Amino acid sequence: MAIPVSHNISCPCSFVSALLAMLVCLPTIAEAQQQTEATGAPRVQTLAVVNGASITRQEVANECIRRFGNEVLESLVNKMLVFDECQRLGISITEQDVNDYLTLQAKKLGWTVDRYIKLVCEEKNLTLDHLKRDVIWSELALRRLAKSKTQVSEQEISDRLEFQFGPKVQVRQLVVGSEQEAVTLLEAAKADPSSFEKICKNNSIDRQSAAMGGLLPAVRLNGGFPDIENIAFSLNPGEFSRPFSISGQFFVLKCVRKIPAEQLDEANIAAASQRIREEISREKLSGAAENLFKQMQANSKIVNVMNDQNLRRENPGVAALINGKPIKQKMVAEECIVKFGKTMLA
Repeated sequence: MAIPVSHNISCPCSFVSALLAMLVCLPTIAEAQQQTEATGAPRVQTLAVVNGASITRQEVANECIRRFGNEVLESLVNKMLVFDECQRLGISITEQDVNDYLTLQAKKLGWTVDRYIKLVCEEKNLTLDHLKRDVIWSELALRRLAKSKTQVSEQEISDRLEFQFGPKVQVRQLVVGSEQEAVTLLEAAKADPSSFEKICKNNSIDRQSAAMGGLLPAVRLNGGFPDIENIAFSLNPGEFSRPFSISGQFFVLKCVRKIPAEQLDEANIAAASQRIREEISREKLSGAAENLFKQMQANSKIVNVMNDQNLRRENPGVAALINGKPIKQKMVAEECIVKFGKTMLA
């Protein structure tokens, strides 16, 4: 998904994970740039010394920008889009919202908040400040912006419960290229039912299941393959299906066994339902976030100054313009150092 206008910035494809990793939510880009330029906040100018030679902050920044500048600039552009949209809609993510999220996540795991923060920060190589700004604020902001698109119905929860805990059917499948071949092999299997495994192994064009004598993982309800599900659940152990066609291939199923549904008490059903509600909401958030960014980009004028020599001369010190508002080159440089400086110096 490309950002419009004259530039080379493009949005990632693995959407939610990429967005949550790259959206940095300082109060505003302008405030962050003011902090970066503040004379009262001097920064270390020598970041390393190798064999007596100093490696300066600017040298690291230049190399980081060369290798990661587009990625970092893209994250800052997306941050500004999200922040501006939140402001337009009157959406505010407070420090209390972020802390409540941390408390909830820790509680789900039966951990203290301190333990949860420590382990997450270690796993993601983040400081607490960056965990709150880079990950949690971003997810909460996207959820608020896409709220109407991430609602989960009771039917969706019921279907997912049935998929995870409902009855299952173990089958073997034969897949061939023509109906006549399916009919011929089915007749041979009916004459000697014990031969179906060997028939699948020798004749099925689905080589992955053929290697297992046609044996499939247990078929579940609401798994996204209604034709196969309906036929599989209509069979009793030992029964064969009639040949049927999907996408130009012909299938024959043999029921191996039926597996009854798991029995859950009310407490377990309630806990599973809540977990499933959150799972489905996150799944929906991916598509909703992608559409949201397309809409925000379509409604914005985004100009990549950093990658255009003429624009750089016209806008000194500016990396990009978002609806006329600048993202400064210094901001990109500092973000590059924060995110990739250690990698560059390693």
